[in-house]
Amino acid sequence: MFNKIVVVTINIVAATALIFLLRGSFVEANQIVSNSMLPELAKGDLVLVNRASYAIRFPFTNFTLLNLSAPARGDVVTFLQPKTGELYIKRVAGIGGDESRYSKNSIIVNGRRYGEEADDKPLNVRYTKLIVPEDYFFLVGDNISASSDSRSFGSVHISRLVGKAEMRYLNLDGLKKSLERFGFIHSFQ
Repeated sequence: MFNKIVVVTINIVAATALIFLLRGSFVEANQIVSNSMLPELAKGDLVLVNRASYAIRFPFTNFTLLNLSAPARGDVVTFLQPKTGELYIKRVAGIGGDESRYSKNSIIVNGRRYGEEADDKPLNVRYTKLIVPEDYFFLVGDNISASSDSRSFGSVHISRLVGKAEMRYLNLDGLKKSLERFGFIHSFQ
């Protein structure tokens, strides 16, 4: 009887350790707390983040064991905001070497207007110009006019990225909204 208790206890401890290892290294659930990513992500959405999209990290740390790939323009990523350390979610608009010009309601990357609010009309707007450094990313919200993003806190170093947001699986506003919003998160170039 004592041997069975020991075996069950060891199995429970091993399973718990495995769950924590997987959760800390590969998958993470995050809640969207603002509407800065509308229409793709709404306040209350819960998303699954693939922590192993770009690198394998030591569990529960930002220590990189193996780099896999770099984010592409259009990927939706979670990251630690450079100034506050808060967890944010934004879309990659610019990568190392890109020229970004931006104002409050408009972003142009390498001469191409970015975002849903984009159109072909010329804008009489004063832009701030930035060349994105290597290993950095210019991250913006899809809801450009209501987003705190790289326009306010600067480009984000690859070491601050947590992972790629892959899927909406629940919304805290109820089952009906969850069923409407369930699905994969779209990347675009």
